[in-house]
Formats: sequence, C-alpha cells, structure tokens
Amino acid sequence: MTTNHSKYLSFPSLKTVGKGFLRNNSFLTELNVPNLEIVGDDFLSNASALKQISLPRLTKTGDFFLHHNISLKSISAPNLKIAGNNFLPRNMALSELYLPSLKTTGTDFVSANNSIKILNLPELENTDPDSFLSNNSVLASFSAPNLKPKSLWFKITLMAATNKVKDKISNKEPVLTTPGKDYI
Repeated sequence: MTTNHSKYLSFPSLKTVGKGFLRNNSFLTELNVPNLEIVGDDFLSNASALKQISLPRLTKTGDFFLHHNISLKSISAPNLKIAGNNFLPRNMALSELYLPSLKTTGTDFVSANNSIKILNLPELENTDPDSFLSNNSVLASFSAPNLKPKSLWFKITLMAATNKVKDKISNKEPVLTTPGKDYI
C-alpha cells in the first residue's frame, strides 16, 4: 500500500505481510494490526504523523522494518524474537526502545535515531557481526546482558564523538569502547 491518505487503518485479522506494506502516508496517526506475527521487508516507512505503534503478537521482521517515521515515539513489540537488517533506521523522535523477547538481530539494528537514549534488550543473544548500532548520537544506556560470548565480536559503530554509551554498556563480558570508533 503506497501513498495512502488515511488517518486510521485497521487490519484485525492480518497475521503476515510481505514486502512494502505501508509507505509514504503523512496522514496516518493510528495503525491497528493486533494479530500481526510476521512482516517482510520495508513494513512501514515515511508515516510522518504516526506517533506510536503496538504489535503485541509480532515475532519476526524482515529488513527495514520501520524507517523514516519522524514522529514515531513509541514502539511496543513484546513478543518480537527476530529482527532483520536495518530494523529501525531514522525514526528521529524515538527516545527509548525496550524489546523484552528479542533474541536475534541483523546488521544495523538501530541506526541514525538521534533521539534514542535508552536501548534495553534483556534477551538478546545474537547479532550480526558486521554492524549492530550506528549513528545514535545521544544513546546513553545500552543493556543486553544475555549476549553470548560468540556474539561479542559484533561491531557497535557509534559515529558521534561525544557518545555517552561507552560507560553504560552492560554485558557479562567486557567490551572495550572508544567514542567515534568501531566498538568490538
């Protein structure tokens, strides 16, 4: 569905969607998909009026799940277990992300979200070894206590020289960090 001018969309029976579900809707303020479990690539992009989204049954996403939604402040996906590449790029109003069931992410999980301050992933075990976080200039707290030792080789690329996350990374194993460099 592309360039739709609806303010409210409801798909109560929808369980799975493929690529490019909803794009370029500057009017959408509410999306109701309570039974959605699996989404393909490019689920929701450029919905500039959308402030929150709740996906209570979502378990798996494709690449570019939510991107360029400039007013999005809140995401609820309590059952999400697997997130594809580029999960949340450029959602500039998002300040906190808590995904209690997330176990696996792809590359560039959260990138260029310059308002995100807190990232809490209590069940995260595996990440893509290429790039996990990038260009989140105000990220101050990151917690992923269940990252397995084999997953600690991932790179956290935080490009802002003043990034405060270096002292806040919570892991069972130490991670050496330097602002403005790749974190390994």
